[in-house]
Amino acid sequence: MKGFGTSSHLKVKDKTYYIETSFLPTQNAVISKVTKEGKIILIKRDEIHTDKIDEKKAFETIKNYHENLLKDLKVWLEIKEKMEEAPLEMYVKLCEKLIKLGLLEEAKELMEEKIKLDENYAPANFVLGKIYFELKDYEKSSLYFDKAIQLKDYPNYLMWGARCYRFKGEYTRSLSYLKKALEKNPSYAEAQFEMGMSLLELSLSGTSVPFKSILLSFKSAEILDPRFKNEIYKKGMEHLEKGEILEAKDKFTEFFNILSPPDVHEILDEFILLSKYGHEENYALTLEDYILKLKEIAEEHPDYADVRFNLAIALLLRIKALFDDAENELKNALSINPDYEEAKKIYELLRNEIQGYLIFIKSIGRQV
Repeated sequence: MKGFGTSSHLKVKDKTYYIETSFLPTQNAVISKVTKEGKIILIKRDEIHTDKIDEKKAFETIKNYHENLLKDLKVWLEIKEKMEEAPLEMYVKLCEKLIKLGLLEEAKELMEEKIKLDENYAPANFVLGKIYFELKDYEKSSLYFDKAIQLKDYPNYLMWGARCYRFKGEYTRSLSYLKKALEKNPSYAEAQFEMGMSLLELSLSGTSVPFKSILLSFKSAEILDPRFKNEIYKKGMEHLEKGEILEAKDKFTEFFNILSPPDVHEILDEFILLSKYGHEENYALTLEDYILKLKEIAEEHPDYADVRFNLAIALLLRIKALFDDAENELKNALSINPDYEEAKKIYELLRNEIQGYLIFIKSIGRQV
C-alpha cells in the first residue's frame, strides 16, 4: 500500500497555518506537519499500534489524526489571539499548553514578548527555560532556569534546572540542584530519577560514584510514582542490578523520552484558559469533561489535596452553568407564553439567586 495523506489550512486573524497529515505504511506511522509563513513549526509523529491496516482504515486513521490536530490548533491558536492584555500568569499557562502541543516556536515567540511585562516573574522564566530545553538550546535554557530558581527555589524549578545541566554534561551543578529539590520534597519521584541519571552519567564520565547511591535513586522513583512502573524502566533496573551500566543508561534514556508529566495541573490550567477565553458554547461540555477527569484522578490519588479542591470549584461552577440553563429555559417559556405568571415569578427569583451566586463565585477568586 502506498503512502497518502490529506491537507487543510487554518486562518487565525492575519496568520495562515497549513496542516498536512500523511500515513507511512512501511513505518506504520502517521506524520503531521504544520507550517506558517513557509516555516515548519510542528512535526508530529504518531505510531499506529496494529499489525495490519487496510486502505479504508488508513484513510479513517489519517482523517481522525488530522481533524483532532486541526481542532486543537484552532482552539488554542484562537485563544492565543484572543488573550489581549491578559495577566502574565495566563500567558504562562498558555505557553505550557503550546509546549505540550509541540508548538515550541509559537510558545517562544509569545513568552519572549510577554515576559517584558515582568522580567522577574519566576514562572515566566521557568517556562522559557522549558521551551529552550525542548528546542535543545541548553545554554539559554539554563539561564532562564537559573533566574527562575533565584526568584523562587521551588522543587520543580530545581529539578528542571538540574535536568538542563545534566544535558550540558555539568553533573556537579545538576546534583547540587537535585539535592536542594529533594531536601524540600523527598518524595519527588522525578527528582529521584534525575538524581539517578546524573549519578549514572557522572560515573560513565570516569568519576567514582557509589553504586548503591545510583540504585537507590532509581528504586526510589519507582516506589514513589506509578509512572515509573513501566516495562522499559523495569528493563533498565534489571540491567542496573546486573551492573550493566551502559545498557541501563540506554533503557533509562528510552524511558525518559516517553516520560509524561503528571497531568493534574495541566488539566486545571487548560480548564481555566478554556473557561476564560474559549468559545462559550463549548464551556458546559468542557466543564463536564473536566469534572469527570478530576474524579478519575481523585480515585487514583485520593490524598491529592489540589484535586479535591479543584473538583469542589468545578462543581460550584457547574451550579452556575445549571443556573444559566434554567434561566434560558424560563426565558423560552415566557417567549412562548408572556402571560405565564408562575414562570415570571420563578424567573425573577432565579435572577436574584444568580446575582448572589455570582458575588459568591467572585469572592472565591473565580471568574465566569
